[in-house]
Amino acid sequence: MTAQYYKAQKKEPGKRLFYATILVVVIFLLDILSGGHLRSGVRVIGATVWGVGTTGWSGFLDTGLFSTRRKLQIENDALKAQLLVYQNRDSAYLAMRDENSRLQELSHVAEKSPGKTVPILSSFQSSPYGTFLIGAGIEEGIVRGSVVVTADGFALGKVSEVSNHTALVTELFAPNANLDAIIGSTPVILEGRGGNNARTKVSRDVKIEVGDIVHAPSVAAPVGVVGKVEADPSSGSTAVFVNLPTNIETLTLVYVTGE
Repeated sequence: MTAQYYKAQKKEPGKRLFYATILVVVIFLLDILSGGHLRSGVRVIGATVWGVGTTGWSGFLDTGLFSTRRKLQIENDALKAQLLVYQNRDSAYLAMRDENSRLQELSHVAEKSPGKTVPILSSFQSSPYGTFLIGAGIEEGIVRGSVVVTADGFALGKVSEVSNHTALVTELFAPNANLDAIIGSTPVILEGRGGNNARTKVSRDVKIEVGDIVHAPSVAAPVGVVGKVEADPSSGSTAVFVNLPTNIETLTLVYVTGE
């Protein structure tokens, strides 16, 4: 019984191959006899099945979990775009508010001395030799020797060169520049160190303190404040360091007065 079973199992694949071959031949002959209509029918049926499958899959994606995720993604993208619009509007508002605040500060300076508010065109870090460029010149009434003042009322420099619509300003504390000044009632000569810093030396018996305002006869505005005082025991003198109490790196506007 077992031997017969194994023989039957070996013959089974051969029979299936024989029947499959006959079926293919029959279909081929029928297609020839039908003039190719059988082949076309099979193609139509296949296309119909594919279309139904595609439509069903698309419908499946548009329903249930897949549809919900697609809608959430679309809504999320729309919210991100709207948020970006609001952020841009907020940034523009903050910029306008900051500009308005600077103009209001400069208006107080204008009340004391006639002049013009002008923009700064160059970076203080990139400007060599303690100079910077402003966006006003001869056509706007700017002349050589005009004093440039910050919003808090401190003299920053003087116009040294003028063209039609721009002007070059040399800082009062430019490197190696000397400026006659007065600290309290003591006349001094300030030596520019760049970066709107200067230093001088006075006798040890002269009373100068941190925070004292420094004036210069050549400009009608204070030029800085005392930031540091260091006694030098070996020479009997005191080193006084003066700086401008303004962060010049953030300046975008200045006020230009007359000579």
